[in-house]
Amino acid sequence: MEVLGHDQGVHARELKYYEEAIRVSSRGAPLFNLALHHEKKGDCHEALKAIELAIARERSGPYFVLKARICEGLGDAESAKRSLALGWNAFGHMGRMNDWEL
Repeated sequence: MEVLGHDQGVHARELKYYEEAIRVSSRGAPLFNLALHHEKKGDCHEALKAIELAIARERSGPYFVLKARICEGLGDAESAKRSLALGWNAFGHMGRMNDWEL
């Protein structure tokens, strides 16, 4: 039980840091990271909320790819397909991609 309590404490601390980063940033990156966090914990509904907020702040190819993966986890193949198409368009020409996008 000690490990479980430790994991819950780490989880709560991580959420606190994500919330602070989201509060002070106008970019989508903190929300993207929060979505990854929720997805890793198996909470696809919270992950979807976070990635949709990230996309509202900043339309980015990696964000749409993560949204597609989350939608697949929720069993929503149609939304996953749409998100991948939007992601493909958001990436743009490969010669103009940065290291993160590649």
